[in-house]
Amino acid sequence: MANQILNTGIYLSLLAQLDKLARHNRQGSFRTKERYYEAMKRFCAFLADAFRLQKLSNINGKHLTAYILKLQDDGKAPSTIKTDLAAIRFFHDLMDAKYKLPDNEELKVALQRRTFGGVDRTWSREEFSRMLAEALRLGREDYVTILYLARYAGLRIHECFRIDTAIAAQAVREGAITIKGKGGLVRTVPLHPLLVSRLELHLQTTPRGHKLFVPDDMETHTAIQHLQAFIRTCRPYIQDAGSARPMTFHGLRHVCAAEWYQERIAAGATPYEARKAVSRLLGHGRDDVTKIYLASLRETRDRRLVQRRPCPALPPPLRWTGKRRDGNMARMKQTGRGASGGGSIRQKTLNRAGKSYTYWEARYTAGYNPNTGRQIQRTITGKTKSEVAQKLRQKLVELDMGTYQEPCLLTVGEWLDIWMTEYNVHLKPRTAESYRCQIENHLRPELGKYKLEDLRPHIVQHFCNGLLRGGLAPKTVKTIHGVLHKALEQAVTLGYIRTNPSTGCILPRVTRRPLAPLDDETIKRFLAAIQGHRFETIYLVDLFTGLRKGEVMGLTWSSVDFHKGTLLIDKQLQRVPGRKGSDRYALTSTKSGKVRKITPAPYVMQLLRRQKSRQAEWRLRAGPAWEDQDLVFTNELGGYLIPETVYKDFKKLVATIGSPKTRIHDLRHSYAVAAIKSGDDIKTVQENLGHASAVFTLDVYGHVTDEMRSESARRMESFIEKLL
Repeated sequence: MANQILNTGIYLSLLAQLDKLARHNRQGSFRTKERYYEAMKRFCAFLADAFRLQKLSNINGKHLTAYILKLQDDGKAPSTIKTDLAAIRFFHDLMDAKYKLPDNEELKVALQRRTFGGVDRTWSREEFSRMLAEALRLGREDYVTILYLARYAGLRIHECFRIDTAIAAQAVREGAITIKGKGGLVRTVPLHPLLVSRLELHLQTTPRGHKLFVPDDMETHTAIQHLQAFIRTCRPYIQDAGSARPMTFHGLRHVCAAEWYQERIAAGATPYEARKAVSRLLGHGRDDVTKIYLASLRETRDRRLVQRRPCPALPPPLRWTGKRRDGNMARMKQTGRGASGGGSIRQKTLNRAGKSYTYWEARYTAGYNPNTGRQIQRTITGKTKSEVAQKLRQKLVELDMGTYQEPCLLTVGEWLDIWMTEYNVHLKPRTAESYRCQIENHLRPELGKYKLEDLRPHIVQHFCNGLLRGGLAPKTVKTIHGVLHKALEQAVTLGYIRTNPSTGCILPRVTRRPLAPLDDETIKRFLAAIQGHRFETIYLVDLFTGLRKGEVMGLTWSSVDFHKGTLLIDKQLQRVPGRKGSDRYALTSTKSGKVRKITPAPYVMQLLRRQKSRQAEWRLRAGPAWEDQDLVFTNELGGYLIPETVYKDFKKLVATIGSPKTRIHDLRHSYAVAAIKSGDDIKTVQENLGHASAVFTLDVYGHVTDEMRSESARRMESFIEKLL
């Protein structure tokens, strides 16, 4: 290239700067770095001739604009132009640049949108089986595992070869692999138990700290090239006859993507939701890239591998027949019994404690062992021959239809650990803590030893009945059952079990505790009792707004609009569980997660103004010790108030007025009754309280006081007098 450039000296100077950046760069894959380097070389040649630029650090927007226009004039494809732009920005981020490069929108150049291809690159089931068999024939267990990782975990080829013993050991422990992929994106992909066993196999033979699939005397990119050469060599006799589809290693990611997508569609997700989920699992920065991988779903799929099924075992070894498909390569065929063998039923006798027990047993072939290639035999037992025969027919139908599921080896206790760790990250801290308590105190001791597939409805029913007999309240029993039901429902979604054994459980009836709002006389005594108390303003705001305790404690000045007279309720103060003795309080979202705005009585806004003045005095006294957390209700140093302390003081106050059973939450009920008595429509009351529906507000908070009953009777009496 240098002999075609007019300003060769400037170009070589820029190239030397580029080489220095490239030598110290540790980002990106081998192919990406190579592609970006060549693109940057072309840009350096342009800068040398068009602008006589001396330093790469002086690149700015005008250089990019001019370069894009040149590439467009040369007829370059939109994908090539955007790749070159990505390369320029990549190296620009590595240097101490003088100017910030504008984004594509700021360049003021019409960049054509890249059109993504729609070519079906998926492998058929037969092609995948033949490739595995060929790898086994050559004794390449590493190739077998890599093919599985691409097919059932969606890993790229360089991601597979990047796996070392530390990554593999963590994947075996967690049942999911965390991998750093293209663009530096880190993702976690669940692994099928078969993949876990494959990684365990390689961990036994790989020294600690070494890569699983890269020999010590070989570079990673060389090992990748060897695998690609293996696929190219086998492709002529592995690929289906008459197929013109591109058959590359990357096509296995396409198969995996299509299968994941269909699984989520079958689970009730929308196409957009399914595509976003698959995009995250594949490590794509944009979900529109994932559309490329779903090309097979827009074509005929009778021969495709895009159906919901568990990760199968390896096929039996393929043998050479001596016959020729073409002039060069021999054709392979499978020998021996198929994976869905017909099975056999026999009567068996068991001697135990001097007694003989007779039962029936059926055996069937469920697949092949990935290590030995031998058949995997499964058994079914029952009291009668007809019972076993029916179960056997069901299993054989599942094998023929491709819906067979391998028995899950996880116990209930093991699954509960996985469920809490991986599928409940979205829970609020208090909710997560409650789930863990139910699991550790009740579920694990009684049900943890059972295997998931052995858990039956009558076992769950017996467990719930035992909790009730043990003295637990019906509501507590219902809560424990709810945690178990959610965990098992997730296991059904993932295909570990077919049905949820807790669904048909009959639970005890929960009688709702009658709620007791404060009547007018009790409210007057309460107002007199709290006068001058340190938490007086808190109790008054709670009573006259109906806010939850955590919402009052978590109210911030930024949510108070004195000009409009409104309060924005978007957070609450909640205890965040930690290790023993390390609990802390933090602002979290509201109970429902929704934000609402209320307009309280002007008296409430006056209370808040007085609180702001009082807090300003505390701030002056505290000086540097003041904690500025923007909270409305704080201690004298600006820190949050402990809700438990506020509640204890409340209980002492209500005891002095003769209402020891009154809770602070009853102030919320009192507000609801007062609002309804004042003539507020139920929809307004519902929105002020933050309920999901007006029906719930009527059922729970629509208390009928004695005064309201008497008023109703007087109105009816007046109506009767008019009639008579």
